[in-house]
Amino acid sequence: MAEETSAVPTMDPMDRPAESAAPVGAVIHPPAISTLSLGQLMVSDVSAWLRIWKPKRSPDQPPTAGEIWHFWWNYCGLRATWIYRVSHAISRKRIPVLPGIFSRMNLVLHGFDMPASVPVGPGMYVPHPVGITVMANRIGENVTLVGAITIGMRHKPIFPTIGNNVFIGVGARVLGNIRIGDGASIGANAVVLTDVPPGATAVGIPAKIKLPQSTAAKSEESGLLENA
Repeated sequence: MAEETSAVPTMDPMDRPAESAAPVGAVIHPPAISTLSLGQLMVSDVSAWLRIWKPKRSPDQPPTAGEIWHFWWNYCGLRATWIYRVSHAISRKRIPVLPGIFSRMNLVLHGFDMPASVPVGPGMYVPHPVGITVMANRIGENVTLVGAITIGMRHKPIFPTIGNNVFIGVGARVLGNIRIGDGASIGANAVVLTDVPPGATAVGIPAKIKLPQSTAAKSEESGLLENA
C-alpha cells in the first residue's frame, strides 16, 4: 500500500507562533520579510524621510543621488538604519561574527540597539535613534520609531509583532507576546502590554486602546442592536 503523504504548508513570518522562539544562545537566521535587495531597502528608507520632510513631493518619484547624500550626511537616524540594514543582510547570508560587529558599532555610534536578527520591512523612519532598543518578532513596512523606544520581552523571551504603517512615539514601551496592527499609533511614553487593533491608538500607562471612529461607531451600533 502506498504511503499517504500530505504537503506541509509554509508559514509567513508574521503568522508564525511566538512560542517557536529559538532557545537562548541559538544562532538565529532571520526569516525573509522582503524580496527587495539591500540597496532597494536602503533607498526605501530614504523615501520614508522624503515623505516626512517633503510631503508635496510625488511618492512615486525615486530619491535622487543628491537627496540620498543629503539625508545620509545630515541625519544619524538614517545612518543608524543603514547600519542595521547591512547587519541584517549579512546575517541573512549566514556570515558569522560580522552582523554582531555592525550591531555593536551601531550601538556605540548612534545608541541604536537592534539585533541583526530582527526582520524589518522597507521604509523604516528613525529620526532619533539614541535610546532605541528593539527585539521584535517582526516589524512591517513604513514603520516610524521616534526615539527612546523599547520593544521587547515581558517575563518570557517572546517578542512583539509590529504591523505595517505603525507609528511608535517617543519613550513608548511595547512589551511581550503582542501584536500591533497595521496603521496603529502608540503615543509618547505609553506602556503597551496588550494587542493593538489595526488603526487604533494606544496611550497611557498601562496603555488604553482608542479605536478609530468608524470602528468605535460600529461597535456601539452592534451593542445597541444586541440590547434592543
